[in-house]
Order: sequence, then C-alpha cells, then structure tokens
Amino acid sequence: MRTLVFFALLFGTFISNAQLIDKGSWYVSLVNSNAAGSYKTYLTDYGKSTSKVGFVAGYLRNPQVKSNINSPIQIGGEFGFMPWGADRVDSYTNGSFENKHQTIWLNFVGRYRPVLGASKINPFFDLFAGPEFLQTKVLEYISEAESRKLYGKTVVTKNYGAGLGAGYKFVKKNGELRYIDLGVYYQYAEKAKIARRNSFRIINGGYLDFDESLVKPTTMQIRLSLTGFL
Repeated sequence: MRTLVFFALLFGTFISNAQLIDKGSWYVSLVNSNAAGSYKTYLTDYGKSTSKVGFVAGYLRNPQVKSNINSPIQIGGEFGFMPWGADRVDSYTNGSFENKHQTIWLNFVGRYRPVLGASKINPFFDLFAGPEFLQTKVLEYISEAESRKLYGKTVVTKNYGAGLGAGYKFVKKNGELRYIDLGVYYQYAEKAKIARRNSFRIINGGYLDFDESLVKPTTMQIRLSLTGFL
C-alpha cells in the first residue's frame, strides 16, 4: 500500500511539474524611440522630431521544452514598426502632396530571464539582430477620402543591439501569468542612403525630384510591454 502511495505521489508531482513548463512566450510593446548620435543631428538639422512612438510584437520559444525543462534562455523573433513623420512636398503644380517616412524591422531575438519562477519582479536581458527597412513614399491627396502614391522606395540595412529591464507580475482571474515589462534598449543601425528629409519637390513638367543623405538610424528606446507565457 505504501508503495502505491509513493508512486501516486511521484506521478502527481511529475504532472504538476510538467504543467509548469513554458512552451514559450509572447510580447507586445509600446515603444518610445529616440534618435541617437548622427541620426539625431540629421533630424534636428531638418527640423524634425527626434522622438517617435511605435510598436513591437514578438514570439519566443523555450528551446528545451522537449526535454521538459524550463530554460532561462528563450529564442525567437520580433516585428517592429516606427513612423518617423511626414514632410510637405514643394510643387510648381496644383495639388496637395506629402512625403511620409517609416521604419520596419524583423529581428532574431534571444532573451535571458535569470529567475525561472513567477517572481513579483522578474529581470530580463535581450540581444537582437536583423534587417531594417527604411521606407519613404510620396502621396498626392486628390480629395479628403482619396489619395494615390506617386513614389515609394524601401532601403534595407542591418540593425542589432541589446536591451535590459524587469517585469512586474500579475495573474489574471483565470490563473494565467502576465508581466508588465519596462525595458531600455539600444538599437544600432548601419549606414544607408535614403531620400533626404524636406527634399522632395515636383518641378516643371510634373517630374518628382529629391536629394539623398547617408544616415545611420541608431536609436535609444524605452519599451513598455505586456508579456504572456504559453
């Protein structure tokens, strides 16, 4: 009888532990991005804001889930979007025109959480790298409800960096664990030749013309995230 009780307790413990294994995690972030270094100087020189708000969404996988182990390291990827404002387009023809700028990145991410348990305050450290897409387009506004794209170009560069922060634990009514994460990130980007801010113009004959600048769109970021576990 004692043997049966022992194995029942052992099996129950195994099941309980198995339920605590995370397959991975997801996060969505509100990002305040601040231009750094030469990129800040570039935007300032053309009278543009050096701070913008965008978002990030990511998924990370526990690489040891098949071994029934909670790993302090999770790996995966993230999608980021950052609008960098719009410029007026000078035109010698009738019409209303605007030049918009934005950045998108697709990064490989590795996250280290040294505290595996559901602690009240849970620190983390991120490393990331991947392609960054610098996009610009010129729109003509035909009416309040209608516009058409006159020009569009995407320039690809590389970005990489690191971030650190900590999460504050809360548990939903259904028992699901969540963290409110606050982190500080440095996102370094390599040089890229892009359309210069404030340089688009429509000249006689309706031709679109612009100048180019070599920029390094490096930023410092503050991220406020909601993180959940699978």
